[in-house]
Amino acid sequence: MAQDLEPNRNQPIPLSQARSKRDTGIRLDVPEDRLRQVLAEVIDEKVSAKIGRLETSINRMMNHIDAVTSGEIEDSALRVTTDQSATDLALAGVNIYPEDYYSYITSQLAEILNVRTYDVTQMVKKLGLRNDSRYHKTIRTGRESGVQKYSEVTLTRLREALDTGEYAAPNQDSSQ
Repeated sequence: MAQDLEPNRNQPIPLSQARSKRDTGIRLDVPEDRLRQVLAEVIDEKVSAKIGRLETSINRMMNHIDAVTSGEIEDSALRVTTDQSATDLALAGVNIYPEDYYSYITSQLAEILNVRTYDVTQMVKKLGLRNDSRYHKTIRTGRESGVQKYSEVTLTRLREALDTGEYAAPNQDSSQ
């Protein structure tokens, strides 16, 4: 029976037995180099890279939260993007439906900006927003049909173009 309680130095103790061995008072001394070896066998390079990215992301968020708390900055701690390569969090997965991210149709943008739908279409063309996923997406409504949808970033960009004079539209009611 005493042999059952003696750990085999060459084999890791299964988690299912660890609690019972700890509760019996037997101290399991495992050399640090053996622990490193076991971890190296379990954790591959991809997991290590993800852990490193996650640690970096957490540090960035904590620094950002500290800066917001101290009043150094006022912008948001999270950035919404559909570009996977531009994300900071290594393991986070947030699914945003295209209908939620691209929430505006042309007529809605025109109404908000108080311009004609024609002006919105022209600004989108002039600014090259149509083929950029940050601004535009065609949402399929059928096999061969779809609706052109635009993001909140598009609204901000169009508003900026109007404010700076980059695009000069006659200030007209959107119902025209």
